[in-house]
Amino acid sequence: MLGLLCLAPPPGWTAPKAPASVAVFPFTAQRSVEKNRWLAQFLQDELTRSLMLPARLPVLGAETAALWQRKLGLRGLDGPTAPQLQEMHVEAVLHGTSQLVLQFALIRVQITGAQGGLLPGGAASLRFDLNTARPAQLLKEVLAAAVAGLFPPGTPALPPQPERWETLWEYYALREPSSRGNAAAGLERRMARLERLTENPALVGRASVLMAEDLLKEARLRQTDGASHRKLLDAALNHARDAVTAEPWNSGALALQGEIHYFLKDDYDAKTEASIARVKNPLNGLAYAVLALAAGLSTGQANQHLQRALEVDPFLWKQNRPAGSPAFQDGVLEPLLNKWRGLRAKFAARDAGRLGPRLAAGIALFENKKWEEAEKALLEATQNDEYDHTPLLYLARIQIETGDSNAAVLQLRRLTTEFPQEAELYYYLGIALEQGEAYQEAIDAFQTSLRENPQDQRALFHIGTAAMGNGQWPRAQEALKMLLARIPGHQEGWLRYAIVNARLEQWQTAERAIGEALRLAPDAKDARQWQEKIRLRRND
Repeated sequence: MLGLLCLAPPPGWTAPKAPASVAVFPFTAQRSVEKNRWLAQFLQDELTRSLMLPARLPVLGAETAALWQRKLGLRGLDGPTAPQLQEMHVEAVLHGTSQLVLQFALIRVQITGAQGGLLPGGAASLRFDLNTARPAQLLKEVLAAAVAGLFPPGTPALPPQPERWETLWEYYALREPSSRGNAAAGLERRMARLERLTENPALVGRASVLMAEDLLKEARLRQTDGASHRKLLDAALNHARDAVTAEPWNSGALALQGEIHYFLKDDYDAKTEASIARVKNPLNGLAYAVLALAAGLSTGQANQHLQRALEVDPFLWKQNRPAGSPAFQDGVLEPLLNKWRGLRAKFAARDAGRLGPRLAAGIALFENKKWEEAEKALLEATQNDEYDHTPLLYLARIQIETGDSNAAVLQLRRLTTEFPQEAELYYYLGIALEQGEAYQEAIDAFQTSLRENPQDQRALFHIGTAAMGNGQWPRAQEALKMLLARIPGHQEGWLRYAIVNARLEQWQTAERAIGEALRLAPDAKDARQWQEKIRLRRND
């Protein structure tokens, strides 16, 4: 291997302070045939991974950095300005060129920060004979040049690399968009090739990520086929786990694992994996997006996470990508992210008290119990915003109020599928189920509502009433006791608590509870009647 490294510092030069965050811009392949473009991609990918190993720096993902470079119109070794660095949420950019001349590769590396170039004496230059230099040798020298401008002396550990360039070339050939079709036969052949690559310890993490992404996309295409959809998601999750096992520092693999958990409706695991990914790399936009989706698109927490995702990786949304760029993950997340964009504007208006005119009219008519007029206005409101579930929720509430609980259940089940983190939808689903005497299902719906919104004491009250309807007296007693500990002035809660304790023949507690109910509402006839019943039963 021929090697030339120009890193002699000028007199008086001092090492710069290590930046807090870095983007690795694509290495520009110059004077090379098209098939060798992958070498530049390899350098970008591996420098990104090396700087994050083990959580040494927050680094923009390779794809995001490439899109930023295109958006900002930067070419070759052009350095971004300080405002451009700020826009990307990074303090320094590492970039360079990769020039192939027959069997030789000339690599130039440059690091730019807000204060200008960070490498002493100009860019680094290295020349390699690719016939003799192995991938790890080339990367080690390039990384050493990069680190000289970012850190005090000392080269970070390298991710493991294959011994042969041909193995890397096969991996990058499989990464090309043209190779990632979804025809069943093509996908099966591609999976077989990737499976062979996972036998190489240096590629198991990278190949497993590709397999997980492909299977996730295929699963999203087969949503209507429940069994196949679930099988594909389970397979995708297994490959994502293999990637994390091989590279536990890889925030991208962790965020992908969290995303698959979200589509499997394992919200707790989705939040856990995405949280770890965010800690390992605070510039991982997918991690914030997954946290938001698991929190529920219309919640304040989701809004906060998605705002951050939009800051650090605006290219999760196709409309933010430079012309000609494909959607992120082939558009797997696109509908959900666009739904949030619609909800963000709608809920911002609602928080400011500005409802759409037909929705506002429908809600007013609903409050005045003018069911037919309210239904007409709400049906018109549904045409205005496909991302807002509120008109459909109020239509279901009309069905509950008019005794059509079966229709309300069907409507609300559809809505909970589309908006799986909306506590209000589960609450009214529980009301409709309880009205139809489907008590156990009602309890399950109220528990989901309470999990999504622990502050909603209405759900806790109705867990108690539905458990009473189902004859589950201890369960009802527990729920109502929790309710009264939180809201001591809940008169109806004290009455139900008295009834439950009477059923359990816990007379002293029942008498105290009915006394509290009467203290809060001395004229309540039902409470007076139960007070007499409890007195008589206790004396029997």
